[in-house]
Amino acid sequence: MSQSPDLASVADNDALARAASAFAVAEYDSLEAKLACVASIPPVSQAAFDVLRMVESNRYAPLQIAAAVARDASLCADVLRVANRGAESDQAKNVVVLEDAVVRIGPERLGELALANSKLAENTAPLLRWINVDSVWRRSVAAGVAIDLILAQGDYSHAGEGLFMSAILHPLGRVVLGTLYPEQQQRMTKICDSGGQALEEQEEQAYCLTHGQVLASLLRMWNIPDAICAPIAYAFHSYPHVATLEEPLRTKTELLKVAILIGRMAAGDWECCDRLEFPPASLLERLGVHWLSRLVPQTRSDSQKIIDFRPEA
Repeated sequence: MSQSPDLASVADNDALARAASAFAVAEYDSLEAKLACVASIPPVSQAAFDVLRMVESNRYAPLQIAAAVARDASLCADVLRVANRGAESDQAKNVVVLEDAVVRIGPERLGELALANSKLAENTAPLLRWINVDSVWRRSVAAGVAIDLILAQGDYSHAGEGLFMSAILHPLGRVVLGTLYPEQQQRMTKICDSGGQALEEQEEQAYCLTHGQVLASLLRMWNIPDAICAPIAYAFHSYPHVATLEEPLRTKTELLKVAILIGRMAAGDWECCDRLEFPPASLLERLGVHWLSRLVPQTRSDSQKIIDFRPEA
């Protein structure tokens, strides 16, 4: 006799959960070694083509090029990686601001990165079929817009450094995991789709790390400044957990978490694997984040302008 659909679904979830548990035992130790071999993060948009055109035209200032680079989280990561390569050995200051990274690299190298980034998309697309690439891109852009709007509301001179880049880069940890462990991530996503355990919870069990910690580990290997990495590492922990961090990391992480939430609300593309956590009103008051209802539509409007941007021919 065949199983009922509900029972079959439960059986499938149990089998997938056992597979995930077995994976955690067999593969976790290799995660750090695999991360060390990652040369670049697969791109999440085609914005690299726009950057390439801007560089080749010689008509755009570094600030304008940096704004275009910010539309593609993976290209941002690549630009920061190259700009900070060898900074310690050369006793140069680590770059946190994207415009400074663009200037340090120079237009020729930036053009090469943009071209490599666009070519990489062709080779990695099959690995990321389970990821909604457009959603990742929109969330990245929206979180960057949101953090800028939040920081404009008050004085965050003690905690604002690097947060724009943290917000832009925040979704890439899952892209990294999806590239390193495509079959495992597909199994986890299937559990979420059938009403099972949230993806973040499964990832923590399988890898003993959140996808934010995975991304932060990779960025640190690339000598990306801790002002960018540290908030990402804690961005997917609960607010009570974040509250135990020392300042200014606590405030930086809370601001980032709020920006990510606003970005997701603005993008409006909720998925079953998302874990929702809204900040307490007392936290928003302490951070000076007011008029949340206004920040969401403003983020949506500003994000769309960025997404629709195309450089002049």
